[in-house]
Amino acid sequence: MTTPHATFSLRFFSFLILLLFILVTNVTCDPDGYFHLTNAFNGPGFALDVSDPSSGELEISPIANSDGQYWQFVQAPEDPVRFRLQTKLLGGGHSLDVVNDGVNNIPVLSPTAFVTGQFWTIQKLDERSGLFKLYNNFTGSDKFLSVFR
Repeated sequence: MTTPHATFSLRFFSFLILLLFILVTNVTCDPDGYFHLTNAFNGPGFALDVSDPSSGELEISPIANSDGQYWQFVQAPEDPVRFRLQTKLLGGGHSLDVVNDGVNNIPVLSPTAFVTGQFWTIQKLDERSGLFKLYNNFTGSDKFLSVFR
């Protein structure tokens, strides 16, 4: 089904492409703050968005004042050096995860649970660019959150 705006596929890549690193538009992780997740490839005009709240399906959409585009980094109490990524739209009941289908390359919002796919590490690439690499415990540091058209 086609949405009013172009739909993009989301995937995890196992190789390093600097243009596809996720760029957090604000470099601090304020526990009460929400952020748009954008990337260098699509630019600051597009953000990670919830396309279907009932299934947790995600897409890249033009920046909007939409609760599905506002993400919060919440420190995981089970693993205090990791974060859960949750949207304003679905709140703490759903967290960014990876579909465990043997391929393990489809990000999705799943009910929050004690699973390694929901524990994300934020690695700053350098001081000047503002780029961060986001990866989870399930897929490991060689696969990171990325997007392509």
